[in-house]
Amino acid sequence: MHKKFHYKYLIVNVFFFSLLCSYCVSCGGGSGLQSGISSVGRLDTVTSGTGDSALARLLLPYRTEMGQQFEQVIGQLSVPLRRGSNPDSLGQKLLWNHVTDACLAFARDSLGWAAEGCLLNSGGLRADLSPGPVRVIDVFELLPFDNTLVLSELDSVQWLEMQRHLEARFQPQSGWVWDIEGDRHQLLRRGRSYPVRLVTIDYLTDGGDRMDFLKNTIQQRSGIVIRDAYLWYWKRHPEEQPAYDDRGRRGGTSNLEP
Repeated sequence: MHKKFHYKYLIVNVFFFSLLCSYCVSCGGGSGLQSGISSVGRLDTVTSGTGDSALARLLLPYRTEMGQQFEQVIGQLSVPLRRGSNPDSLGQKLLWNHVTDACLAFARDSLGWAAEGCLLNSGGLRADLSPGPVRVIDVFELLPFDNTLVLSELDSVQWLEMQRHLEARFQPQSGWVWDIEGDRHQLLRRGRSYPVRLVTIDYLTDGGDRMDFLKNTIQQRSGIVIRDAYLWYWKRHPEEQPAYDDRGRRGGTSNLEP
């Protein structure tokens, strides 16, 4: 279950976003951010049938009341970033790449986590980003749930379970490589050492999206909402243009380890 978005906290989140940006500038992105961001809401049931039109209606009053802050431009896109459960190219979607890269960078740079990669789920990305200015409200619409970042440590058995789970379905990831042959794919890494430390969200470490292999992992919970990490990344890289990269290949990955 994703954490339901609590609209009465929109003002609080924007306020803490401002604090986050100023903190990063003054402190160079230290791990003290853990106490500088609010985590709001509880786990509520959100079904796959939740309509985006309902989200738009609920956001409308806040667009009107807080328009100036929510309309703040934090970046610029030249290409569309589209959501969806199916990859566009070699296990990748530009939106998947950008969000997972952002979360991994935030975890390493601001939390000091020695993370190897990032794993999210496509269902948590709820809106597209269109070419042109990217605003604060666009990020709220993309990541409306109050899921928080978690560092999860997997042993060799848990990594194998993760591989097997992802053989049935691509998911957003950063740090690893999809090895694709025909209609089959496998997620590979660049080493043999364990544990595998990955950044994810509490929804998944609680077993959401059938990722039960994460439930019994050693975990460090940040309390920082994934949306705040993505806003941080946009402020650091306002003109970065997402691109397909080598995290997806067709065979020939013998230099990687399963």
